[in-house]
Amino acid sequence: MLIEDEAKSKQIFARKRLTYSCHGTVVEKNNPEWEYIANQFDQRFGNIIYIFRNLPDFEIFKFTPYEGLFVMDFGAAYQINADDLNHLVHITGQGDGEIEK
Repeated sequence: MLIEDEAKSKQIFARKRLTYSCHGTVVEKNNPEWEYIANQFDQRFGNIIYIFRNLPDFEIFKFTPYEGLFVMDFGAAYQINADDLNHLVHITGQGDGEIEK
């Protein structure tokens, strides 16, 4: 979930937010994808990742979205389908039905 900062919001109950429902899987350490991601973490977060990556309980999870919800304001909520993340469907029952991002 990504959500607008309370301090920057005009109305706390109508904060902009994006929520995804996802399938989660563990990226196995013997997978080249694990090494690639761990190296990206190293570049972004520095030496602490070097310590983490050698711990037996350090795991990397991959999340694949299958649906989402984007709320822009009161009366402006949109369903997102993972097959087309650029297509929003208005779900509040008001408005023009569908919009393209």
